[in-house]
Amino acid sequence: MENNDDKDKTFTNQEKSPIFRQSFFHSGYIQ
Repeated sequence: MENNDDKDKTFTNQEKSPIFRQSFFHSGYIQ
């Protein structure tokens, strides 16, 4: 979470955009 501020706003869009979800997966946010 402290890695990038971008992820913070992505967290809200991750549910709307599957691409964002992949970004989280790559970061290790979502298991």
